[in-house]
Amino acid sequence: MAVAGGENHVLALRCDGTLVAWGKNDAGQTNVPTDLSNVVAIACGRAHNLTLKSDGTVLAWGRNDYGQTDVPPGLTNVASIAAGYAHSMALNSDGTVTEWGRNDFGQSTVPIGLSNVVAIASGGWHSLALQSDGTVVAWGLNDYGQINVPPGWKAIAIAAGDFHSLALLSETPPALHGELSMPGRTSNGFSFSLPSQSGRAYLPEYTDSVTNNSWRDLPLLPGSGRIITVTDPAPDSGARLYRIRRW
Repeated sequence: MAVAGGENHVLALRCDGTLVAWGKNDAGQTNVPTDLSNVVAIACGRAHNLTLKSDGTVLAWGRNDYGQTDVPPGLTNVASIAAGYAHSMALNSDGTVTEWGRNDFGQSTVPIGLSNVVAIASGGWHSLALQSDGTVVAWGLNDYGQINVPPGWKAIAIAAGDFHSLALLSETPPALHGELSMPGRTSNGFSFSLPSQSGRAYLPEYTDSVTNNSWRDLPLLPGSGRIITVTDPAPDSGARLYRIRRW
């Protein structure tokens, strides 16, 4: 369902939520935990790995000389993950970012007030975040201008190499994605389902009127490669319209 590569090792995510790893193993980076299951996304650093599970938690293993596999206690509700040379990133469902690991260039110091993030990427020693309005925010090592985001850029996707950054530009947000199905009220609110892809983050939005163009966000959800369910926990009385964007 997904693959990821470190400096000298590879991870593959099967459709049943289990992993296969191969390559260099000097730091245990290919020693997949024996009880690991229900994985929906993977990421590789130089010699460490991150996995995102279907319950929104993160598991890490491999080289840990800078604490890159020391997942912060209580980290839950994660929608996406990324790994740099020796640092790790998690995109939380509320649009904020959590980082840990090597920080000698500030690559693990999330900018104060950073919010509304829908995608993340880790370079070797720098980090990127994409906000829902298309703004790219970058921090960390800048010896080659890798965090100098050109002014006025609007992006719908980001990626990072060791010393460079990439953005896919567009003046409009990503197209609406996925056919919504199985709508209905539940004890937890109102829910519906849609197909998803591993490694993608899905942003449900709603409005109270077909003539109202002011859409409000629900929490980000991680793609799993399977059908995922969106729940609006407290819908108001009357009609409510929903849509999904995918990053």
